[in-house]
Amino acid sequence: MLRFTSTIDDTSFQKIKTGQKRVKFFLCDQKRDHLGIGDQFYLVNHANDSILATVEQILISSNLEELVLKFPLQFLGECDYNVAVRNLKQWFSDENIEKYSVMGVLIKIEKA
Repeated sequence: MLRFTSTIDDTSFQKIKTGQKRVKFFLCDQKRDHLGIGDQFYLVNHANDSILATVEQILISSNLEELVLKFPLQFLGECDYNVAVRNLKQWFSDENIEKYSVMGVLIKIEKA
């Protein structure tokens, strides 16, 4: 089932499109709280290009650092875990993570 569309930055878009990144992180807010295995969603960049992704795995945590460490580094599209966490913190405030928790979604690209 198609759940939502998410606009992402161009760097992440390219990494996902080329297979360098297979995990997308989201807040567990109302828009995504019912996301399940097998669901599909679109990732859209600022040029309005899109990628159709299917959910393969979902992990949820109220601790961003611990959540990032649960995924293989090669799925994160970064050179090390510290860089991955630092880059994610620019998108997620500690207050929002505490309020909603954060989910790591392992995706399979269906159409880019």
